[in-house]
Amino acid sequence: MPRKLLLVDYENKHHLDLSALDASYSAIVFVGHHQPEPKIKKKIDSKNKYVRIDYQKIDGYGKNSLDFHIAFTLGRVFESYADTQCYILSSDKGFDPLIKHLEANNFSCKRVESIAELPLESIVETPTKKPSIKYGLNVENPELTICQSCKKTSTIEHNGGRWCTNCGKFASPPDPKITSKLIENPRVNSESNYKSSLFCSSCKQAISTGDGIYDDNERNF
Repeated sequence: MPRKLLLVDYENKHHLDLSALDASYSAIVFVGHHQPEPKIKKKIDSKNKYVRIDYQKIDGYGKNSLDFHIAFTLGRVFESYADTQCYILSSDKGFDPLIKHLEANNFSCKRVESIAELPLESIVETPTKKPSIKYGLNVENPELTICQSCKKTSTIEHNGGRWCTNCGKFASPPDPKITSKLIENPRVNSESNYKSSLFCSSCKQAISTGDGIYDDNERNF
């Protein structure tokens, strides 16, 4: 790709934002003798991400002295790199005769009055996609199923679903085919042959009064 060089007449263009330039460009900002260069550099560099920017401070006063510096730089650039695409950012039409002469000699040079007039390569930045936490059964790895209530992975298989041992809720619902059978045939305590009349509101499995969470927040599992 041919080089692209932007020569900025900062005396003519005071409000400058080069952040839209892509990496195919380099830029030289020509700063007038009376202009505070450090403040200009800090302002421009803080907005720039892709472009190398150099600064040329003009020594001394004189009408069109900055314009002569730009013309001299153009000559040096084309002498060393004839295929460079040069652009002068300025509203000063006094550059136009020089530009016409350069184009007649097969050098690429153009005056623009805004960054929007420059040919820019589109910079495609892939947006960083934040991983979304999906609750419910992790089919590939059930042990990594996240509970929607407490955001923990402390789940175990229970009646076809994943039950959270941390908060006592289902991270993925139980299988209704299993729970319907449990309602018809409640669990029987094999030791006492006691048939419970209490059922879990989530999985419909019969429970005893000793199951679940006590008033002091102690769990009995």
